[in-house]
Amino acid sequence: MNLRHPITAVQFKRQLSGITTHLMNTHDPSHRINTNSPLVEFGASKPDSESTHFDSYLTHSFCSNALKRSAKVGSSTEGKRVHSHLIKLGYYNVLALQTQLLNVYVKCKQVYDARKLFDEMPARNVVTWNVVICGLADSGRGFRRMLLEMAGPDKITFTSLLRSCIEHDDAEMGRQLHCFIVKSGFCEDCFVNSALVDLHAKFGLVEDARRVFDSVLEKDTVLWNVMVSCYALNGLPEEQR
Repeated sequence: MNLRHPITAVQFKRQLSGITTHLMNTHDPSHRINTNSPLVEFGASKPDSESTHFDSYLTHSFCSNALKRSAKVGSSTEGKRVHSHLIKLGYYNVLALQTQLLNVYVKCKQVYDARKLFDEMPARNVVTWNVVICGLADSGRGFRRMLLEMAGPDKITFTSLLRSCIEHDDAEMGRQLHCFIVKSGFCEDCFVNSALVDLHAKFGLVEDARRVFDSVLEKDTVLWNVMVSCYALNGLPEEQR
C-alpha cells in the first residue's frame, strides 16, 4: 500500500500519544487500532520484516508510555496491569521496560513487588540501580533493607552511579549514595573513594571531599590526583590546601 500523504514525525508522535491515551483508558493494549490510522497505513506500506519491527516499536512505545503514566499518577494497579501485558506480549525481559516497571513499584512503595522484579531481572544497568537508590531516598526503611539484603552492587556499580549523580547534577542523590556506600563496607576502597572525592569536588563540597580522602588509610596515585584536582577546581590557593 502506498501512502497518499506520507506521515510526518509530528503526526506520528501525535498518533502514538492518542493511541496510548485511548488504550490506557480502555486498559486493553491488544485493542485494535483504527484501520484508517496513518500509523497502520505506514506499517502496511513496509515490507514484512520492516512491518514486524514497526509493530514491535509500537508495542514497546505503548508499554513504555503506559508505565510512565503509571509512575506519574502513582498507580500500582495500572503498573501491575502493564506487568501482566508485558509477560503476555513477550516483552517482560526487555531491560528498559523492566526498569520502568521497577520505577512504578518504587514510586508506589511496593517493596515486595520491587524486590521480586529486581531479583528476576537477568541484567541491571546504572539506571536500574538509580531507581533502587531513589527508593532508598524516598521510601526509607523498607528499601534500605531491600538494598542491604541484595547480592548488591560492586565497586564498579558504585562508581558508575556516582558519575551518574555528577552528570545529572544530583547532589542529594550523591549524598544518599555516599551513606549507602559506607553501610555497604566500601568506604576503604580507593576506587570508590576517588569517585566520592570527585563527586564532592564537582558540587563544591571541599571539606566533604577532604574527609573522604583522610578516611582512606592506603591512598593510591589516582586518589591523590583527584584530591589535588578538587582543590584546583574550587580555586583554593596552595596555602589553604
